[in-house]
Amino acid sequence: MSIIVSAIAVVIAVVHVAAPALTIDWITLTLLAVAVVPWLAPLFKTIEGPGGWKVEFREFRREVTQGLSDNRDRVTALTDRVDKLALAFTGTVSTEQRQSMTGDLERFHAYLTDQEIEVPSELPSVQGVRGMQQRKGAIADYDAAASLIHIDSAFADDTDLLLYTYAEHLLLYPLRGIAGQTEKESMAGGEQAILRAIAHYLVSSFRGNPVSMQKTGARVEGWREINLENERRFGRFDTSGSFSAMYDEMDVWGAVFWTLRARVTGKGTDRLVVTTWTQAHAPGHAKEFRRDFAGSLVSITTESHGRESAEHVKDLLRSRGFKI
Repeated sequence: MSIIVSAIAVVIAVVHVAAPALTIDWITLTLLAVAVVPWLAPLFKTIEGPGGWKVEFREFRREVTQGLSDNRDRVTALTDRVDKLALAFTGTVSTEQRQSMTGDLERFHAYLTDQEIEVPSELPSVQGVRGMQQRKGAIADYDAAASLIHIDSAFADDTDLLLYTYAEHLLLYPLRGIAGQTEKESMAGGEQAILRAIAHYLVSSFRGNPVSMQKTGARVEGWREINLENERRFGRFDTSGSFSAMYDEMDVWGAVFWTLRARVTGKGTDRLVVTTWTQAHAPGHAKEFRRDFAGSLVSITTESHGRESAEHVKDLLRSRGFKI
């Protein structure tokens, strides 16, 4: 472009000078100046002339280049975010609900990644299903094969339910290679109680609030608000497999995790309890899952936080009535 502009200006200047009737005047000088200006860019940042006009070379080029680069980065980031989320909401889910669920799920995923917890790189799709509770007896579930969370459209305003369902999946995700350990329904009561307690704990830790599931707990029979700041204790474990007994035990484990977070291991508790959950399912474990889990919790705390913290874990479990 610089060569073309210069060549045109020089040609016009030569013709103007060659004409007998013309003299070297301001027109010729102007054209010669235009011919020279493009070649001055490597030497000068700014050329300023009479009347306040000026030409800025390097800064202008830098600003244009930076602007194009920034816009390209923003478009790429937006595209990556859309591709990463891949949230396909269908059913009777409002725009506001969709935005709320999308944002919370993305932030929860990022939070768990920051805690160095193993999570799939791709987020699941979410499908709002009208009348799911009446047809299936459930208000949310996770289809691992399709990487799809189903949620009853009537409960789409409670993002705690969405995050809890996702957290449950993440806890089951590493167990896929262990025979018989991919479905929570096949788990014994104590194992289910710990699974649910960790899932609720992760949601509360993410939000920094021990209370969750308030909306769903107030509307669904058999569900209730979860409060991890409680004084409940382990009693004689109910082996009947009743839902209420499992819920009671879940409350105590959840309180143990929340107290650990507040007094002993901080946010490192997130990774600690997830790692303990996985290790307690390793070959040679799970003979008596509660005791295997508690033993693993103490040993992993010793490795990650030291013997003194591990003693605090033991004291905490004993204070809640767990014999260890």
